[in-house]
Amino acid sequence: MTTKQISFLAVILLLMSVFLAKLISDKIFEYRITPEKKLSQSGTHQYTTTHQQEVWISALEFCESRGLGEAENPKDKDGTASLWWFQFKPDTFERYGLRYELIKPATSTESLLAVEMKSYELTREIVRRMIGDPMVKWDREFPDCILRKVGFPPKK
Repeated sequence: MTTKQISFLAVILLLMSVFLAKLISDKIFEYRITPEKKLSQSGTHQYTTTHQQEVWISALEFCESRGLGEAENPKDKDGTASLWWFQFKPDTFERYGLRYELIKPATSTESLLAVEMKSYELTREIVRRMIGDPMVKWDREFPDCILRKVGFPPKK
């Protein structure tokens, strides 16, 4: 085999592995997220946000991650990692996702959560539901941004 042929095969194998990894992660994601309806129509605690609340959600996202979907804080104030757009901790993300029935329980949550937490629409929908949930303690979930920068979500 020539060097060109080996390089071509290497590229093909790389593309196939990326495709398979994406396919597998999509299947895992489909298993956990309610697939029948759009996210806004799924689960419990459905809440329709106002324009001001959507703007506030965007401000919170910017405050937490500067809008960077891959933002990671490996060691937050409590010593645990906070991840991606809204800097959720995996256990917090899972708690709200299950509470609002936007994700389903699974036996091996660590790898599934990693895939789910990367879904922008899912994380944003969780924050929407949190706005309509009177049990949410905003100053505990997003303490720095809520108390020092964007304030509490608008009521309407």
